[in-house]
Amino acid sequence: MNQLARKPKSGRWLRMGSLFVLLALVLGSTTACQRQKTTEKTAQTTSSTQTVSLKMGETYSLPSAGKDKVSYSSNNAAAATVNSEGVIYAIADGKTNVIATQGQTKTKYAITVQGVQTNAAWTNTKLPILMYHSITTVKGNNLCVPTAQFAAQMAWLKSNGYTTLSMEEVYAHLSTHTALPDKAVVVTLDDGYFDNYTHAYPILKQNKQKATVFMISGKIGTSNYMVASQLKEMSQNGIEIQDHTVSHGHLSKMSYAQQVAELRNSKTTLEKIIGRPVNFVAYPYGDYDQNTLQATKEVGYKMAFRENGGTASITDPILEVRRSYVRAADDLDAFSKIVQAK
Repeated sequence: MNQLARKPKSGRWLRMGSLFVLLALVLGSTTACQRQKTTEKTAQTTSSTQTVSLKMGETYSLPSAGKDKVSYSSNNAAAATVNSEGVIYAIADGKTNVIATQGQTKTKYAITVQGVQTNAAWTNTKLPILMYHSITTVKGNNLCVPTAQFAAQMAWLKSNGYTTLSMEEVYAHLSTHTALPDKAVVVTLDDGYFDNYTHAYPILKQNKQKATVFMISGKIGTSNYMVASQLKEMSQNGIEIQDHTVSHGHLSKMSYAQQVAELRNSKTTLEKIIGRPVNFVAYPYGDYDQNTLQATKEVGYKMAFRENGGTASITDPILEVRRSYVRAADDLDAFSKIVQAK
């Protein structure tokens, strides 16, 4: 009887031992699974560094691959910024690290921005800043320079060795009164007409020439003016988009508060569209007063332009920089004289 009673007890221990073994196997398998998943996740996290050198005013589009959304950040926006589409904009002399994060992959771009070039041999203190408006043919309208005429003028600049400067390059020279290379020139287009995109932009892009559009922000997307997508595209391909106020009104006839609103609201609108700082403004009609100069400072503009006045100088007041008006009536000979005027 006692031997028979002990048999079930031994069976229970046997069964319990089997359960413990089974449980250990399950736990071991789970832990191994977790280790495998952790290893896989770590393997997906990669990091690399690439070096990029830019000059002030230049842009650089970061490459992206895969289906995951990419986020970007810059740890020194004073040197260079990066927008949500991965376009880096070189602002000033300095260095920054731009991080591109895509899924578990991070890529660091070590960005070096080269400041204004100087040369002890340079003695040029004059800078022709050309002012255009519409690039199309409208008989009897001097604001409208025919496309073929504009193309011939840009070709003349290129064949005669002229270098087109960005706004940051102009600012670097004028703010420090630094001499310029002998054949420096600036191309600006006021108002933001639709033909600036369809006619002027292809010519400038083909010639690899820099230019600046001073855009009336209140006119974006209206009849005969550029739309936001065009401004964004141009800003990523060597054509700067800067401010020409909201309404293109006479600033000197506005109150101080109204002037601040005109300048600030347009700056904000344009920055949202192009994804980079807007630091330069052209006064509509070249009209401004002391309130305008103060408002321009308050809003945070670095440099501002008049509508006329002739060839600029490195000693021009930084908020009253002169420009040279190019009209439809100016043939190539007249144009060359404007560029070479001292």
